[in-house]
Amino acid sequence: MSYDTITATVSIASNAGSSLTNSATVSGGGASNSPTATDPTTILAATTTAAANQSAGYSTGDQTVGLTATVSSGGAVNSGTVTFAVFNGGTQIGSSVTSGTVTSGSASANYTLPGGTGAGTYTIEATYNPGPAYVGSSDSSHTLTVNAVRPTISWTPVPTIIFGDAGTSVLNAGASCGACGSFTYSATPTGGGSAIDISAGTATLAAGSYNVTANFTPGSANYAANSAQATLVVSGESVWILNSGAGGTSELAGNGAGIASSADGGANAAVAIDHAGNVWSVGAGPVLEETSQVETVQNTINSGGGLDAPAGIAIDGNGQVWVTNGNNTVSLFSNAGAPISASGGIMDSSVLATPTGIAVDLGGSVWIANAGSNSVTRILGAAAPTAPLSTAAANNTTGAKP
Repeated sequence: MSYDTITATVSIASNAGSSLTNSATVSGGGASNSPTATDPTTILAATTTAAANQSAGYSTGDQTVGLTATVSSGGAVNSGTVTFAVFNGGTQIGSSVTSGTVTSGSASANYTLPGGTGAGTYTIEATYNPGPAYVGSSDSSHTLTVNAVRPTISWTPVPTIIFGDAGTSVLNAGASCGACGSFTYSATPTGGGSAIDISAGTATLAAGSYNVTANFTPGSANYAANSAQATLVVSGESVWILNSGAGGTSELAGNGAGIASSADGGANAAVAIDHAGNVWSVGAGPVLEETSQVETVQNTINSGGGLDAPAGIAIDGNGQVWVTNGNNTVSLFSNAGAPISASGGIMDSSVLATPTGIAVDLGGSVWIANAGSNSVTRILGAAAPTAPLSTAAANNTTGAKP
């Protein structure tokens, strides 16, 4: 007697238990009864674990990270798929993605974070969608860490400035993320010492070498702090040049780099630097002008004290300003620009003849060169003693006896 073979394909629900019994009943064909056969089937329960291939850096645009899962049931699984979802707290972000067929117990898919996803820690949920004879499972105990971006800093501070000037030429850092935070600046002496906050650009830095730092503070948790360093030399020495034709003065640092210029009224004739580092110049107009070494005009004096066609200038140890005038007089002003000499100036027609150059020596005597008579006049002890220019520049002590 021969028998026919009957094959039946059945589907198993994902919530099926650990075992099922398949039953088959045959009827018809003239049989007097309907024979029934049963076959118990064991359902294999699969387990799922998930992970992110990498931590993703924050970006304001979309970004893709690789997600992987392993599926096992006492051995490698070679059927079904895995669906991945990412949650922030209890809220899903973005759309779910489904892998290809699980092969050798492994599945993977690329997940695109929504644009603007912030830095933080997110939960990955991987759900196994079972193949035949397997029961699905979910796992959500793994995390995806999205790191904050650490912006790069663009910074080109000038290598040399004059003391007292932090200024925009030093405080010019920018972050690659744009307006995503703020900057502060500090300067630390290279020989050691405390950091000096120069963020406002007004802190006085004495002559010397500094390590200057631009510190970036992020404006949100999506960015990380960063800093950049540079070396800055603060020069205590500079050279001032008079521009007699067009008027104005120009300043060069000790390394020869141009630093500052100031436009004075009329053609300049002479220049001097006081104990505070401010620049005094005289020129046609008449004008006596005081300018800081960062180009801020402190005083502009057009009259008083006998000022008339000034030609020469000197600063004594008390910061007083001595000026020779083309009308055969000498004018004296306080360091604040107030006239000390009388309205006609200091006059002595017997010795002053078109005075031009003027200087104050270590003993406080004032020396005047007379172009009109080819002579030199000395006013004994009339001024406060001052150091010679070369000594003062070397010691940064202009106006003080070394």
